[in-house]
Amino acid sequence: MHAQGTNVPDEINKLKNPNFANGKTKPSGWKWVGEDAGASWERREGDGVVLKLDDARKRLIAYQDVSCKPDEYYRVEASVLCDFDVEGEPSGFRLVATFLDKGKPIGEPTRTSPVRRVSNLISVRAYLYVPEEVRRVRFAICVEGAKGHAIVHQARFIRVIEPEELSHMLAVPAPSLRVPPPICAERIAVCSERAGERCVTELLERYCGQRKVTALSLEGFTPKTVEADAILLPDAVPPSKLRSIKALMDLAEESLVIISLPAFSKLAGSAVKLRRIEQDDDPIHARVNHANYATRGWALNDNFAYAWRGKRIGSFVQNQYKLTGEFRQFAKKHELVTVLESLCDQDATSNRPICLIREFERGALVVLDIEPVEEPGSTFGEPALAMHLLLNLLGQTPCGLGQYMVPHEEIHRFRQNIRFAQERIEGWYVHDEDVPIEEVENQLVMLGSDEQSFGLPIRPKPLVLVRSGLESGDAESIYGSMLYFKQLLRMPPYTCPYAEYLSGKIRLGWLPVTAPWESRSGFERKRHKPESNLSIDVEDSALDTVIDVVSVPANRIRVLFPNAVPTTERYQRYLPALWQAFPPGHYFVPEVADGEEFDDRDRFDWRIAENQLEIVIDPARFDGSFHQEALSTGANVMIVEVPGNDADFVAKSILRTDIVATLLEQAIGLRAGLIAVNRRTSAARFGTFPPVSPGDLLVVEPTDPMLESIQQAG
Repeated sequence: MHAQGTNVPDEINKLKNPNFANGKTKPSGWKWVGEDAGASWERREGDGVVLKLDDARKRLIAYQDVSCKPDEYYRVEASVLCDFDVEGEPSGFRLVATFLDKGKPIGEPTRTSPVRRVSNLISVRAYLYVPEEVRRVRFAICVEGAKGHAIVHQARFIRVIEPEELSHMLAVPAPSLRVPPPICAERIAVCSERAGERCVTELLERYCGQRKVTALSLEGFTPKTVEADAILLPDAVPPSKLRSIKALMDLAEESLVIISLPAFSKLAGSAVKLRRIEQDDDPIHARVNHANYATRGWALNDNFAYAWRGKRIGSFVQNQYKLTGEFRQFAKKHELVTVLESLCDQDATSNRPICLIREFERGALVVLDIEPVEEPGSTFGEPALAMHLLLNLLGQTPCGLGQYMVPHEEIHRFRQNIRFAQERIEGWYVHDEDVPIEEVENQLVMLGSDEQSFGLPIRPKPLVLVRSGLESGDAESIYGSMLYFKQLLRMPPYTCPYAEYLSGKIRLGWLPVTAPWESRSGFERKRHKPESNLSIDVEDSALDTVIDVVSVPANRIRVLFPNAVPTTERYQRYLPALWQAFPPGHYFVPEVADGEEFDDRDRFDWRIAENQLEIVIDPARFDGSFHQEALSTGANVMIVEVPGNDADFVAKSILRTDIVATLLEQAIGLRAGLIAVNRRTSAARFGTFPPVSPGDLLVVEPTDPMLESIQQAG
C-alpha cells in the first residue's frame, strides 16, 4: 500500500527527504542509530522505508535535526503501517522529539505512545511547542522493544500558527434534554451514487441496525416515495428528481434532510457561492456559532477539527460558503441559521458558513458535508467528533454530563480559570495562596460553606474530598471531575436537581491538580507523581471520604477499595446496578473493546461504548502515606479508574468527561444515600422503584427498605 497524491511542499514540511526516496545508498538527510544484525532497514519501491527488528532488545532510529522558531507550535507526524509483537511492555513505533542546544540534547525527549499494529495507513500525530530558548529540534522515527516491522511512508514537521482546537471550560451549556431535536430518526436513507459502498452507510447500519438504514442511488431517489425519518444527500450533486430549493424545503418539513454544501449550492443558484479550501499546516476547524441540538456537548465558540484529506499528502480540505450580500439575503429569506463557521489559517477563509440549519415542526434541513465522518483520521481520533455531530443531528441519545474539552497548555491558565469560576458560579470557593497565579502550587475548591450562626457552625458535615491530576497529563481525571463539580452549581433554569439534598448531607472539596502539569498534545505523558503529599485542613469538617480519580491506558472502568468493610460492600451492591440503570450518554466512537489497551490500532473499530464497571479490592493500591493517614483517621478511600489514551482525549473528551462526572455523581451520591439522574430519552428502571422518566431524579435515603430490592453485584 502506497500513499497517494503529491507531497506537502518543501517550504511547509521542514524535513528533508520526508518520504526517504532520495539518496544513493541511504536516504539523504537522515542519520541512523542502532543498525546491526538484529535491527535493519530497507527502502520501499516508490516511497517509504521499512524498519525491522528481529531482536526485541534492539532499537532502530532514523533522525534529522530541524531548524525551528522559538515560542511556536509544530505538527509532527508520520504515515505508517506496522506489525509488532503485542506482548510485554509498551513497544513498537514512536515519534521522538528532542530539543537541542548547540547540537546537544537538553531536557527529556518527548515521545508519542507506541503503535504496535496497524494494517491501514494512519498518521501518528502530535503537536510540539518550542520553548523560547530553543531553535533546533531533533526529530526521530523509532522502533524498539519488540519483534516486527514498521513501514513509514512519509514524515512531516510542519509549523502551525497555533493549535486551533479550543474549548471554554467555564461555559455551562444547557443539559442535553433541554435542547431536544425536532426528530429522532428511526429510519435513515443514504442517497448517493455509491450509497452501498459509502463508509457512512456502513457506520449507520452498525449503529442503528441494518434494517433501519436504506442505501439509494441518485436515480432511485424520489422525494414522494422515500420512507425515512432522515435522508442523507452527501454527493456533490443533488438527485435529479430534487430540482429546487422549494422541493428540498418541502421534503425537510416532514423529515430530517442532510445535504452537502456543493449539492445545496447547485439548488440555490448564484446566491450561494461555494469555496473549497485546502491547507497544509493544520486540520481545518469548525467554530460553534449557534447552540442547539446539533451542538450538544459543545459550548458556544468552541473549535474542533472538521475537515478531510486533500490531494496533497498531509493536507486538509473543507467546503464553505462565501459571505456575500446575496448569501445573507438568501439565508434570511429561507430562515437558515449558521451553526458552524470555518476556522482556517487565513482570515479570508475563516468565519464562513459550513453548517446551516432550518428547523420545521416535524423535520429539519441541514446543510453539512459529512466526509469528516468517513475519514480514517489520525491517532488523534478526529472522526469521533464528526460522528458525535451527526448523531446529534439524527436525534440520537444525548451526551449526558459530557462536554468538549481541550486541555490548557500551561498550569497557570488552568488555575486562573479555577479562580475565575468563583466569580461566575455561586457557591464555588477557591482556597489557594494569596500570590500571583503563576506562583500558586496548590488549589482547593470547596462547594458551599457551613451554615453559620453568630460566627459559629451550626452543624459540621462530613467532607468528601475528590483528588484529580495525581499524575501529570491526566486530562480525563481533571476535566471530568471539574464537570461534576460545575454541574452541581448550575444556575436557573438548569439547576442541579439534587444539589440541595446533597449539600444537606455532606461538604464537597476538590483538589484539581496535584502532580506537575503536562499538556500531552498527542505525546505520551511522563506520569510524574505529586512532588509532596498535601495536608488538608477544611474548617470544622472532618475528612470522611477520599476519592482519587485516575486514568489508565486501557478501555477500562473500575472502582477500587483497600478492604472489604461495610462501606465497600455497600458500593459493591449498589454502584454497578446504578451504573447499569443510569449510564453515561450513548456514544459511537472508534475504540478498542472493553478491557483492551490502546496501542494496537488494529483492535480499534467503531463501537457503541459499553462502559462496563467493575468493583475491585486491591490493598496494594492504597499503600501511600496520604491513603494510610486517611484510613488511620477512619475515613473511607477509593480510587476511580477511567480510560485514558494519551493521543485522543480531545476527540473523545465528551465521552470521557461524561464517564468521570457520571461515576462521581453516583459514587458521591451513595455516601449521602443514593442519587441518580436519568439523562437518556427513555425511562430507566432500578430495582423495584417506579420507572424514572427522562430528565427525572432518583433520590433514596440510606434507610429506605426498598433498597433491599437491589441485588448484590457479581
